Formats: sequence, structure tokens, C-alpha cells
Amino acid sequence: MTVVMLIVLVGLGTWQVQRLHWKLGILAQIARAEAADPVPLPADPTPYVKVAVTGRFDTALAALYGAEVRDTAAGRRWAAS
Repeated sequence: MTVVMLIVLVGLGTWQVQRLHWKLGILAQIARAEAADPVPLPADPTPYVKVAVTGRFDTALAALYGAEVRDTAAGRRWAAS
């Protein structure tokens, strides 16, 4: 049983080291993207690239999502209780 557990633990340790190198690679890509100048948004953007877009924000089409409480008719009904 000791040999089996040792093999399992060595395997998990090896996996953790591989995962560490993978994660460090991703963090390096993100750091390079943050330091780079933004580029126009391509049709098929690659992950971790800083892009620049232009446009106009239409507040009539805006929607808020989250856990905050909103002042709605249902919200006033619950607040009055």
C-alpha cells in the first residue's frame, strides 16, 4: 500500500509542477498583452490581446446585472412589508 500511495503522490506532485508552468505561461501572456499597445478588434481575436474599439454607448439599451437591489415595484412592495 505504501508503494501505491507513493506512486500516486509523486504523480500528483508532477501534475502540480506541470500545472505551475502552464499557469506561469498564461500569466506571462497576460502581462505581455497588458504592456502592449491596443490593436483594432480583429474578426477572430486571439486570447489575451488588448484591443481598442470605438463606438457610442446607447443608454436606452443598457442593462444592469448583479446582486444589488433595484428600486422596482416588486422591490418597493418587499421593502414596505
